[in-house]
Amino acid sequence: MNKDDHLLNRQYGQEPSHEIPLPHSERHQLANAHQIGPADPNKEMTVTILVHRPSISHFIAENKGNSLSREDFVSTYGAKQEDLNKVEIFANAHRLKVKEVNIAAGTMILSGKTADFNRAFGIQLQQFKHPNFTYRGHSGSVKIPQELDGIVESIFGLDNRPQVSTHFQTLHETDQTIQSRQARQTYTPAQVAQLYSFLQTSAQMNNVSALLSLAAVIKLMN
Repeated sequence: MNKDDHLLNRQYGQEPSHEIPLPHSERHQLANAHQIGPADPNKEMTVTILVHRPSISHFIAENKGNSLSREDFVSTYGAKQEDLNKVEIFANAHRLKVKEVNIAAGTMILSGKTADFNRAFGIQLQQFKHPNFTYRGHSGSVKIPQELDGIVESIFGLDNRPQVSTHFQTLHETDQTIQSRQARQTYTPAQVAQLYSFLQTSAQMNNVSALLSLAAVIKLMN
């Protein structure tokens, strides 16, 4: 039996393949929060899977000032189609739908019911009440089949506790700040690019889209 058959055999009523904890997926209950009950098993939710991609470290170090087309970036640094197919097989075996795939960023968005995500990843999602908010979460590590070890790197969305807090301040305008704002000069994106000798052509502007997708994923991981 090959690895894809093992993934398919994890359907309902069949013996699951060996499961392993997903590194860095362990969660703990927040301080001052208390469990108020299981998450609604029939509630629809979405989760983002981060699939392994080749490192772009040497590209950044060796290609300063050089552009790379989106097609070349996807071909060289995108997730492997074989790996994406394995995740899709796993998702289908648990009644989870693949809503979106971004090969350049190495992400797959899955949707389905809470109960199906519980079974797929060996967890029990619960609702927690914190003095400032209510969130969905789990205890312990997420489990994945051994066949996806090294393919699935992270899973976002099972636990939806707030990750950041706002630190904005309200600006109280005075005559001086109004005059300062009126004196400001604005620039178009093309003018800014020209000032910095960056992305001189429309083709180069299009080529950076893959890197922007990657930056969003890195920010999410951090």
